Amino acid sequence: MSDFVKGVDIDFDFTNDPSEDFEYAIRAIYELTYKYQYISDHAWNGSEPKEDVLARAEAGIRQCAEVISAVLVEVFGKWLDRHAITDPETWAHVNYGPDETSEMYGDAAEAVSGLAYQYARVCGYTGGPSYGPEATRNHARLLSDAISGNIEEMPVLRDALDEISSAIHQSAMDEYISDGETGDEPEPWTADEVYDEYFVGDMSEVLSQLGNDAALEAIEDIARVIVFPAWFLYWKPKGIVKARKRVESAAETAKRLLKRNIDYPVTELYQLLDRVINTAHQTGSMTDYIDEITAGDTERLLNEMAESETWQFDEELQDMGASEEIETSKIAVRRQQGEARNIVSQAWADLALRETWGVEGNPKKRRKRRRRR
Repeated sequence: MSDFVKGVDIDFDFTNDPSEDFEYAIRAIYELTYKYQYISDHAWNGSEPKEDVLARAEAGIRQCAEVISAVLVEVFGKWLDRHAITDPETWAHVNYGPDETSEMYGDAAEAVSGLAYQYARVCGYTGGPSYGPEATRNHARLLSDAISGNIEEMPVLRDALDEISSAIHQSAMDEYISDGETGDEPEPWTADEVYDEYFVGDMSEVLSQLGNDAALEAIEDIARVIVFPAWFLYWKPKGIVKARKRVESAAETAKRLLKRNIDYPVTELYQLLDRVINTAHQTGSMTDYIDEITAGDTERLLNEMAESETWQFDEELQDMGASEEIETSKIAVRRQQGEARNIVSQAWADLALRETWGVEGNPKKRRKRRRRR
């Protein structure tokens, strides 16, 4: 950016790896957008045409937007894969699929305890202690009771219970035949009947009949059929559907900006990018994905952006030939649009303050310094 300040050439020295260039692009687009707006609004007496300087600034803004968009497309994708999921099959597989439960819990017995705790929590269960052996038993009983009557929707569990039903029926038939086939011939039990007779209230027993691998698959079925509806009912009033739609919309915008940001005027481009960045910074755990991809520290970056000031930009631009006063023709436009002279720095500082403290804030007042002559 020093080359831009000197009015020669812009040399961004990007590595062509968006993950490495992300922080630099964030800092650069903040400065370039501010300067682009300043030069646009002020009379120009520089040694080179105002249009040429603006063109270079615009090229830099577009290059930065491409880098930022590339990272955020990946960030949004990762977040949407694991958060605010509204499809039961996807939610169950992501959170309680065999690979996930095996890695997180180790075996089916521990996994079903975790699933039962999740179910009790979203159901608002208050029938005993929240933690400890008694809580574990109570949570398991609550989940086990909810399974009753829904076995047909859970293929792995149903097939296992059907095998048990066949064994029970065969034993009953053997006894019936040995008794001379007197009385009514035994009828096979349904999977639900087997469950209610032998396993309700003690789900771990039926899972132990399956073996660990099949039990892990059964847990995914239970998560899909029983736990997800309760989980979704708990989170929907808290805005989970709106949150997902907001992130999906931001992801689509980021994809458009990555593919062809040239289609948008600079002001509109920055407004779109600002909304996309706001979505990333205001959505839970999103900054963790940014840090993971960029190996950076988003919180530190935001804190530094909140502390940044623009008076030095003004001085640099005035040294290049920008007037200190806004052109008369621009004043009415700015007032009409409700834009302050430091609109860009205000927006970025407010963004950083929201991320850091979770509230709307005002950036620190710029120190007024006399220009050194």
